[in-house]
Amino acid sequence: MSTESTILLTGATGLLGRCLLNGFLRTTQVIGIARTKSDGVLSVDLTDFNAIRSVIEHYRPRVILHAAAMTDVDGCERDRSLAWKINVEATRNLVDAVNLEMPNAKIVYLSTDQVYAGPGPSREYQANPQTIYALTKKWAEDIALTRENSLVLRINFLAPGLPHRPGFADWVLKSLSQQQSITLFEDAMCNPLYVDDFNTILPELIMRDVRGTLNVGAHGSGMSKADLALTLARQLNLPTRSISIGRLADSHLPVQRPFDTRMDITAVEQILGFELPNLHQVIKSVAQSWNRRKVEER
Repeated sequence: MSTESTILLTGATGLLGRCLLNGFLRTTQVIGIARTKSDGVLSVDLTDFNAIRSVIEHYRPRVILHAAAMTDVDGCERDRSLAWKINVEATRNLVDAVNLEMPNAKIVYLSTDQVYAGPGPSREYQANPQTIYALTKKWAEDIALTRENSLVLRINFLAPGLPHRPGFADWVLKSLSQQQSITLFEDAMCNPLYVDDFNTILPELIMRDVRGTLNVGAHGSGMSKADLALTLARQLNLPTRSISIGRLADSHLPVQRPFDTRMDITAVEQILGFELPNLHQVIKSVAQSWNRRKVEER
């Protein structure tokens, strides 16, 4: 197998992994791995060093997209040992295996906007992780960056969900379509990018051999999650009477989320030479995707 054309994708059965497989990776020779076996995806336990080393040795990928993670914020808090094992130890195993078998390969570590706590928009040097999930992701970033040619992308994205994980946009739209009551926070700020736009810029960043840490999100000052959902509902002419507007500060979530994860994306836009879509464009893309899926389901 050619080392000039192979990409290894971890977390290939997750929400982001599936979006990557259905996006630009469709035209690329890719080896997808995940903890659980699925169609076209190898079952590999990243916490087993010998297992991931064997995969790297056999397939000799030129690029490793590391999307595998334990992303359940509450679950990470409940089982800190497991969060460390999946998010930190697995990343260390991957980096060590690449150093041994493919020292010239590039690792792209896909991180999260949850490493920020605001006030935003935050620059790359302003990481301030507050939860176990965010702490383990930041720890894994640092491990990835021990390699000179690694790239860490802190991202927030909206995407079509999976049956077992609907994602924020799908959760909102399905709830409104079924007139189910939901509470949305007016003090939780964000600037997610649509996943198709991420699929467009990711190969560009890889091709240019960009290194270091970059924020990737929507252009502009962002929105509250409440405003984002309401704007999306209006775009699709969905009723909003089942929405209650609340405050994250007054919520009784098991783990307190950061209030402001908006990211300053100046650096990545300067590298790319163009502005990324703003949130209104992102919302339009999400609405179009939702409408296409509704047509296909008929």
